[in-house]
Amino acid sequence: MSKSHQQLWLASLAATASTLGSAVFGFGLSLYLLAKTGSNISFALSVVIQPLVGLALMPVVGPFVDRHSKKAVILWSQLASIIALIGFALTFTQTTHLFALSIMLLIALRASDQFTSTAQQASKINLVEAEQLQALTGYQQVGQSLSGIFASMLGAALYAMLPFVWLIIAEVICEAIALIATWGLNFHFAQNQTLSSESQPHWQQFKSGFTYLSHQKALFAFITIAVGLNLLGTIDAVGLPVMLLKTMHWPAWRYALGDTAFGIGTLLASLQLSRRPPLTHPLQVAWRFSMMFGGWLAGLGLVGVLHAHTTVATIILVITQALLGWNQNWLNIPFSVWVQTTVPQDLQGRVFNLISTMVMAAMPLGVGLYTLVFSVTAISAFWWQPFVFAMAGLVVVGFSFLSIRLRHLDLSNP
Repeated sequence: MSKSHQQLWLASLAATASTLGSAVFGFGLSLYLLAKTGSNISFALSVVIQPLVGLALMPVVGPFVDRHSKKAVILWSQLASIIALIGFALTFTQTTHLFALSIMLLIALRASDQFTSTAQQASKINLVEAEQLQALTGYQQVGQSLSGIFASMLGAALYAMLPFVWLIIAEVICEAIALIATWGLNFHFAQNQTLSSESQPHWQQFKSGFTYLSHQKALFAFITIAVGLNLLGTIDAVGLPVMLLKTMHWPAWRYALGDTAFGIGTLLASLQLSRRPPLTHPLQVAWRFSMMFGGWLAGLGLVGVLHAHTTVATIILVITQALLGWNQNWLNIPFSVWVQTTVPQDLQGRVFNLISTMVMAAMPLGVGLYTLVFSVTAISAFWWQPFVFAMAGLVVVGFSFLSIRLRHLDLSNP
């Protein structure tokens, strides 16, 4: 095995172990809190906490990553996660404030993840040869896809079979595997990475990241598209369970079929992109798939329209969700690779942190929007809810199209 391939597999292992462990533990923690406190908000904690932590740390994370060794940032943040988990394991059975302790743990883990993920994104360009960058991103997305498919099943199974403390131990083991894999990586393999020599204060460095983004027309246009898609795309997480479980009275297993199909779609796209040559015009590909995303989103409305034909509606749900997952990674991976190869290295920490934070911040807004929209009772839910899906999809298509056309951008030569 060549050194570059060894780097690729170590980086993929580190990302997969950390992602899978966090997803399994997060689902198990939600079940544990639901059983101990009876609070339904346990399943929404991560959705709420992650963007809030991201916004709070936005001025700090990017400049910090750009000024320090990416490897050191990742190792220390993973070690901080392990320490936080061990502290939780030693105290969660003795406290009378379990919910508050769990929130503190999630804040610590999300803060650590913010440093880890930003440093990982900013260091990819140095981990493998340029022609393997797309493959690395694809294989890391494979790990995330597998986590999406199996995390809830593994979390539920482990929670049912073992004491909750074993889920904490499993997460510590996963973080330790990620730490060891990261330790074995050469972060200067592809080219020498120099630390930022800027002597500006953190706030000035943060501001310079914003200034850079505002002057990059193509990059800023795609960030706008990503925020819009994340805002409107939350209908899949908020509106779909309401339509299927509450309005159509489907059993949970039918809804789970669609969820699993989405994960399989992301997995197939990740494998496709990891095995094919680098794309010549990645932004053109990402733009086309941003518009196609709206089409598949609108297609989910057919499930509600055909509610009387359960088998046909289920088939449409599974196919559409698989296409949404497949579409998502054909949009995300080309854009991510393009950013890694075009943004100056000493700005990548700030740029990736700003992008991820702005995109995540759209999620709670989308949750609030669709919670209100799907609460409308003046119109029959059997027609109103499919109509909302159709309109959300059409708005995504139009928004993506106009975000590029109104700026007169040439995506073949951005």
